Amino acid sequence: MRIILIGLLIRCIVSIYNGLNGPIPGAEADAILFHEIVVSILNGEGHFRSDTFGLSTFLQIHAFIAKIFVPSIIVGGLFSAFIWLLSALIILQITKDLKFSDEDRFFCLIIYCFFPSSILITSVMLREVFQLLFVNLAFFFLIKSFISSKLKSVLLFVLSIITLVIAAQFHKGLVIFAPLSVILSIIYLAILGVDKLKIPNKKILITSMLIFISFCLVITIKFKLESINFQYDEFISKMIERLVSQNNNHNIGRATYMHHKEMDNILDIIFFIPEMFINYFIQPIPSYIDTFGDYIAFFENILRIAFIAFCIFFSFNKDVPNRKIFILLFLNFLLLELVWSIGTVNYGTAIRHHIPGLGLILICFFNLRIGKFYEKK
Repeated sequence: MRIILIGLLIRCIVSIYNGLNGPIPGAEADAILFHEIVVSILNGEGHFRSDTFGLSTFLQIHAFIAKIFVPSIIVGGLFSAFIWLLSALIILQITKDLKFSDEDRFFCLIIYCFFPSSILITSVMLREVFQLLFVNLAFFFLIKSFISSKLKSVLLFVLSIITLVIAAQFHKGLVIFAPLSVILSIIYLAILGVDKLKIPNKKILITSMLIFISFCLVITIKFKLESINFQYDEFISKMIERLVSQNNNHNIGRATYMHHKEMDNILDIIFFIPEMFINYFIQPIPSYIDTFGDYIAFFENILRIAFIAFCIFFSFNKDVPNRKIFILLFLNFLLLELVWSIGTVNYGTAIRHHIPGLGLILICFFNLRIGKFYEKK
């Protein structure tokens, strides 16, 4: 708890500094814009702007806080620090529920509290801290559903879904992630349910079920789409148009890693997604590093990639504690990052988009209890 309070104190100091000297470079444009919109909402002038880019909920919350206290960048930053505190308390409780050792809990909280980009981004008036809070809360409920009685388990799973819906109010990327996460979780839980049955050749049965379900979905969708005169070529064309627009209609800056991209067919989309996903995790590469902030981003990427590599490697080990929970959390983390990566074209934005999944990857990594594996050897 002391670590979390130190993390909160640092964020409060950064918030006050930002209010006196202007928000940190890279986040200042959005933070100042959001503050201006909040002020205009309080003056009865900003409601028409508050729906832009799915910002309505975020801006209305900050307008409410500003009405109670005072419209100020400092107040907005301190409120963000308070929301981060709630997210950290959720991570602390998850480490207790999953029975982390004191050492693993300590290092998990150290990174969560003092990750450089997290300190900077959760100390200003940005949406990422709300996304972080509700993503943490959604998977807290999901973890609880695993370790609770059957009746409580259903209720907690529903609460997890509701929390994801709330999270989706803070960015359109989470609108895409939320239903995909629910589908992934249901399929995973269904497979676990089959796995508990005493049936020989379960892998063959599960594979057959997935093939059958996929076949049924394809047939159902085919007839349904035909009934509404769905045109496949038109659908692909609109998807390509959307992706090209998303990734080409942006200002080219020093941190931009994805420049003008042409796509003509479904194969272009298939190759485009892995390219975006990889760049999202590795940028800035050494040849792009120019500032101290770039070095921090590079260091954070190395650490994040190391966490992912360890999680992939140990996921095949049956001795991993809470293995069923771990695999579901890790799959959801990868899904979340995949969704963010598709619409991210520069590593400045990528740094911000990594924030909502920070708690997930730390819980996954420190759940591995890597030290104990080496002790056994």
